[in-house]
Amino acid sequence: MASRFPRWLGLLVVLVATVGGLIALSNATKFKGEHAEHGTTRVEFSVETRNYHHDAEDAASSLWYACVGTVSWEDSTHPVETGDGTFVASIRPALGEDSRRRFRGCLEDASVDRIRGDVVDMTQIDIG
Repeated sequence: MASRFPRWLGLLVVLVATVGGLIALSNATKFKGEHAEHGTTRVEFSVETRNYHHDAEDAASSLWYACVGTVSWEDSTHPVETGDGTFVASIRPALGEDSRRRFRGCLEDASVDRIRGDVVDMTQIDIG
């Protein structure tokens, strides 16, 4: 019995669906470097080290400056310890949604050997 649906047509449909899916995935995950014209993003984070031979302040600074370069920014403050084991620093201009996700991922995914961060709070402060 002859097939009413040619094999090559089925392969073509699968190929088109695969390419379309890959293009959609690429567009959905593309970093756009979004930021606000005004405002600041304030980040509170903690650090955890393993076999790191310096203090927590040095670890926080190393992680912060490694990650701040992954997003669009004009100015950032140095991380300051708050006294409860967390550090606070800010980035200006305020980060857009995709930039916040990228920055959080950088801090939390151990981008610096033997240092891992945990974002406690990330707040947008609108100015003007």
